[in-house]
Amino acid sequence: MQYLLGELTADEREALEDLYIADQEFFDRLLATEDDLIDDYAQGRLSGKESLLFEENFLTSAERRDRVRAAKALARFVEATPVAREKVSLFDRMFSYLKGDSGVMRLAAYAAMLLLIAGSVGMWIELGRVRSQLDEVQSGQVAQLRREEELKESLGAQQQASEQLEDHLRNAQAEQGRLQDEIAKLREPQVQVYSEVLGLGVLERPRGGYPPEKIKTVEVSARYEIVRFQLDLMKDDYPGYVVVVEDESGQEVWRAAVSVSKRLAIVVRIPARLLRGGRYNLVLNGVTDAKAIETISEYPILVVKK
Repeated sequence: MQYLLGELTADEREALEDLYIADQEFFDRLLATEDDLIDDYAQGRLSGKESLLFEENFLTSAERRDRVRAAKALARFVEATPVAREKVSLFDRMFSYLKGDSGVMRLAAYAAMLLLIAGSVGMWIELGRVRSQLDEVQSGQVAQLRREEELKESLGAQQQASEQLEDHLRNAQAEQGRLQDEIAKLREPQVQVYSEVLGLGVLERPRGGYPPEKIKTVEVSARYEIVRFQLDLMKDDYPGYVVVVEDESGQEVWRAAVSVSKRLAIVVRIPARLLRGGRYNLVLNGVTDAKAIETISEYPILVVKK
């Protein structure tokens, strides 16, 4: 009754509509409740509030208005006879008029019955349309979900390919840096080399960045071709190592795959032309057996060109 009078919330209405669409027995109960509601309205048995809700929320289609008009017409005929005072339903009385002797009563009863049948047929047609629309919506949702899954799989494959490409690029850059380091090592006897021992470095980057006293100043004059840094380790725990040089904005400047000496130190030789001045950060990474990169320590430096 609350549903027919529009007193339910949107969620409650949706739950009840799903129920009567899926459950034929419940739908039959709903139709019976509609008949009782129309009967009560036609005979004035609803309260003022219920009548207002009935008119605002139930009488929203031509079929329903026709059913109410038929019920009111029948109620008027019923009130004119002693049968109206008996405690029987409006529809039971209507069937009694179909068997009565009065031609006018039978005609009115037949008209009311036809209107009620038309309203019920309209209700069944509307229910079929709603069920058809529901099936279409459900089919569309299934197709949409299938497209979303396909799109996710495609994006996942593209992301995996992109990550593999990035790994190949980083490996190529690390190998290029290693070769540059080997060439610089061979050239050390013939060129000017700036050398600095940076020690163990910082194990964890502080929040807000490094304070000035933690930043090593490196003065590189124009005559230097190679900048040589020694990075110390506490222990050798990884099968491989990679050193990355980043500028102040975090942009990668240089990367090289490196090895550890017997003194638990890593020596890198960076072309001086790559360090143009300003803040830099040397990041020492360990490479696991699974090829994952893990940061070991960092070395913040300030390069001053002279």
